[in-house]
Amino acid sequence: MKSLISTVLASTIILTSSNSFAAKPLTESEAVGQCRALASTQFNNVKKVRIAHIKSTRGQFKAKLRVKSATEKGMFLCTIERNQEAQIVRLDKDTATIAKK
Repeated sequence: MKSLISTVLASTIILTSSNSFAAKPLTESEAVGQCRALASTQFNNVKKVRIAHIKSTRGQFKAKLRVKSATEKGMFLCTIERNQEAQIVRLDKDTATIAKK
């Protein structure tokens, strides 16, 4: 009986400790960093990546970014859902291209 109780107790401790090491949610600054890096890959010679708007809800992060390079500029929407890879969509009137990190 003692061995059964100790086994159950040990397995409970292992399970609860493994949950604490599970994927932690991204902080807002980490999510912004991922979005900026992904937006920088869209243009050559990126001069500025500015954040226009940030919205963070349970499990979902959205940021509108203004990207300016030497020759062109554009607006992007970056989304990250539940610690998945960042996705970025160009917000233009006639085109919408999607890139994944």
